[in-house]
Amino acid sequence: DVLSTAQRNDWRRLAKKGITVEETRAERDADAVYELYRASFAHWGGEPRFAHPPGFYRVLLAHGGDAVRLTVVRHRGRLAGGCVVLRWNGKAHYLAGYFDREARALRPAALLQIESILRAIRDGYRWYDFLPSGRHASVEEFKESLGGKRTPFPIWTRRGGLHRLRLEG
Repeated sequence: DVLSTAQRNDWRRLAKKGITVEETRAERDADAVYELYRASFAHWGGEPRFAHPPGFYRVLLAHGGDAVRLTVVRHRGRLAGGCVVLRWNGKAHYLAGYFDREARALRPAALLQIESILRAIRDGYRWYDFLPSGRHASVEEFKESLGGKRTPFPIWTRRGGLHRLRLEG
């Protein structure tokens, strides 16, 4: 209900240009999404303090069962983007998504989110968690354009004895 007429028309127009969106469990697709993840570092300001290891998405798919969904966008067979959604406890949680910057005009990020949300709805999920946006205004605007709403929530932390020793020492 949130998508505008222009967004729905955009979706149809892209489908006519050879764009496909599908769920996959193929290792080659997990590896290709990982490469998009690595390429995203340059766009977001360089190597982060923590980077997932090369087999991260492959292991998620291999061991996550039905709770882990990898959705990809292809343009004429070539991977243009991918996102991982975790499903648990009646909610679908967007974990990560990346796209090929050269394919930006094909709107892979929007296509991935729309398809992931629609699949979650079809499967009976009523809550789609976009997760935090890292204080990136453009990312927040994008999520809001798809119906996302900022939802404050409490964060509890517990520091054990070993952690306190490390901080005090």
